[in-house]
Amino acid sequence: MPPLYITEQGARLEIDKRRARIAKRLESVGERVQYSVFEADLDDRALTRLMAQLGRAIDQRTDGVRIYRLCGDCAAALRTVGQAKVVPEPGLVIV
Repeated sequence: MPPLYITEQGARLEIDKRRARIAKRLESVGERVQYSVFEADLDDRALTRLMAQLGRAIDQRTDGVRIYRLCGDCAAALRTVGQAKVVPEPGLVIV
C-alpha cells in the first residue's frame, strides 16, 4: 500500500482540548514527527476507520485534517535535516 501524508491543520483547531484529543488519536496509530504532523503505517481499512473517527472528533465548521498519500518513490525520496527522522515503515502514513 502506498504511504500517506496526513497533516492536522492546527491553526484552524480552535479548542485545545479538542486538538489534544485529535493528537492523542493520531499518536495511537502513528508517531508525531512535528507539532501537527504525524506518520503512521495504515492499510486502507485502518485509514478509513481513522478518517471516520477524526470526522466525528473535529468541528466540521472550523477544523480540518489533510491526508496525503505518498507513492513509494516519494516516500523513498523523503529527506530530513537536523533531528528530523523518517519512520522506516513500508506503508508510511504521515498525519
